[in-house]
Amino acid sequence: MAPTTEVIRAAGVVVMREAPDGQGDPERAGTEVLLIHRTQLQDWSLPKGKLDKGEHVTVAAVRETAEETGYDVVLSVPLATQRYPVGDRIKEVYYWLARITGRGPWQPNREVDEVRWVPIEEASTLLTYPRDADLVRAAALVARGTTPLVILRHAQAEKRVDFGRRYASPPPDSARPLTRVGERQAEELTSALAAFGITRTHSSPSTRCLDTVLPFAASGGLGVIDEPLLSEEGFSQSRKTAMKRISELLRDPAPAVLCTHRPVLPAAFEQVRRDSGVEIDPDLSPGGFVVLHRDFSTGEARIVAAEYHAP
Repeated sequence: MAPTTEVIRAAGVVVMREAPDGQGDPERAGTEVLLIHRTQLQDWSLPKGKLDKGEHVTVAAVRETAEETGYDVVLSVPLATQRYPVGDRIKEVYYWLARITGRGPWQPNREVDEVRWVPIEEASTLLTYPRDADLVRAAALVARGTTPLVILRHAQAEKRVDFGRRYASPPPDSARPLTRVGERQAEELTSALAAFGITRTHSSPSTRCLDTVLPFAASGGLGVIDEPLLSEEGFSQSRKTAMKRISELLRDPAPAVLCTHRPVLPAAFEQVRRDSGVEIDPDLSPGGFVVLHRDFSTGEARIVAAEYHAP
């Protein structure tokens, strides 16, 4: 039977580490990859699983890794998406290179009965599916130790005309709030941004931007750094200085998010192109974001990957 257009969406990770030297045994040194043995299928695979209803794909990748291995991870560079038939449907699995931030309790269970660190050279032999072996080989060539800069368009806000109609003397447009849909998007962004290990939050001081990132900042005990140059008003008054600020954020290695406005995005991404040579489509929907994965190993900010996410 030919596959239908119905798609099963899943997410997973490739986690690598430099192996312990085995109490001085040089033969055990080198890079290892984390594999799982699935109880019912009796196969060796990479940590992955299906998205829960309404779950963001990045959140699913982190959650499934914790459930299947006990390891807490943050996502790094995106890897190739796998697509293959499962019965009369197509399964799509989104993968990221990931790094470990901790480990909780874990024991063998109905889904996974063994978690094993395997040298890269042995992974191709142990993995059951050639597509997984290909993914691991490709991941071994990707820069590790990158840091993300997330550029986020604020969540859905009340329309300008509707906002103005509510007042005899309307407040400034910077006070325009999020809609209920926007508030929900802001809450959902909390776990999506946490999946990338963001530690610094920057935002236009406009209410609609601040309220987009405040739930995330509050969940991690982070403050919000005001970026008045990257508000609509600040950008219109001092575009050149605003773009210098974009360059500064790009060169700052801290894992960060910047929340700004639709009118600012084309110029901001044009500045990214000038600084890095990387073309970014500025057409983000409200609550959508781009993750710029930056490699600082040469001392300069080199963008090695960019990924887009809708709310």
